[in-house]
Amino acid sequence: MRGLIIIAIILSGFVSSSAQVTLYYNGNIFTSDQSLPVATYFVVENGFITKTGSRLDESDLKKYANQVNLQSKTVIPGIIDSHLHFIDAGLNLLQTSFSNSHDRLSLIEKIKSTKNELLDGIYIGRDLGHEVLKAMEKPKDLLDSLMPETPAIIFLKSGHAAIVNSVALKKLGFTSTSTITDGTIQKDISGNLTGLLMEGASMEASRQISSIYSSETIERAILKVQSNALCYGITTIGDNTFSPYFFKIYQQLQKEDLLKIRVRARSYGRIPETEGLMKSVGKKHMGFIGGGVDETRVKYHAMKFFEDQSLSLNGHSHDMVEPGGNVFLSPDQLADIFQLHPASTFAFHVQGKRGLQNILDAVKTNEKKDHSRAMYWTMPDMLRANK
Repeated sequence: MRGLIIIAIILSGFVSSSAQVTLYYNGNIFTSDQSLPVATYFVVENGFITKTGSRLDESDLKKYANQVNLQSKTVIPGIIDSHLHFIDAGLNLLQTSFSNSHDRLSLIEKIKSTKNELLDGIYIGRDLGHEVLKAMEKPKDLLDSLMPETPAIIFLKSGHAAIVNSVALKKLGFTSTSTITDGTIQKDISGNLTGLLMEGASMEASRQISSIYSSETIERAILKVQSNALCYGITTIGDNTFSPYFFKIYQQLQKEDLLKIRVRARSYGRIPETEGLMKSVGKKHMGFIGGGVDETRVKYHAMKFFEDQSLSLNGHSHDMVEPGGNVFLSPDQLADIFQLHPASTFAFHVQGKRGLQNILDAVKTNEKKDHSRAMYWTMPDMLRANK
């Protein structure tokens, strides 16, 4: 596309608070309408695009007191990303990247040059390559020598492993006797912690750190990644967030007119506070901060149930396990959800045929128990849920 890409929804947002009519002309406008796929102008009235067209003469121009010459720039409809971890992406942008650290020396130099760049008192890195750790038996010792008093954790590129120093291990509550479901807190042959966290242990560390972040840090993350999203034309997102408190921050930013995108938030079903705060029957929204929230822009969309074990490591092998994720709820429990919450939205995130089959079994069980109750999910819906 020629010229700068402009998002129509952003343009309309600029005038949404005014009753004026504005003509945007001399543009390359993609309409998504097969009868008129490309237009040269459009009209915005009260924040909505009310007219598009390709022919505009001098007499037409005189009708509009407010005009914007697009100077051949391209305008496209807002793009929707229906499944991402938006706040995590924003936090990643605030963290220290080790994508260019390919050996021990470059790792050390990077830490030395960024050791004072903390997030809420913690040194957090990301994108470290596994090759850097090949000759490092105890990464904890290296981190301790560089940062003996500050909690430090660096996540690997895969997102399924991390290295930490002693202060971070203490803050996380990880000891030589700790056990993590579907994860490993690595120990050497003497039983001492090496500072390497794998799979579930790394994810538990990530969850704990997420709970430590201040509201100010989360706000910074949202606004930073929002800027990136808008640059790519993304104006609506489905955020698979783990914390219901993040939803509160979305609401507050929207009230302050700082949130320029639309948000559909999902929550993680197993966490107790999520159960209590976001599971109310048939209700898709929350009122954490009182009135004034525009639910067309920020809305609680679904509760996500999953236990994805497809990338877990077993205790006797360093090879990846065949995909096959399992839904942690039994068929009877799933059937109970379908029966008791027919007006709610639930997203089931699984990998592999086995996880999907668990859900289909629940549907079948439910149909046998109550023939009078219609099921709201069809086979195509299930297949889409597995993607």
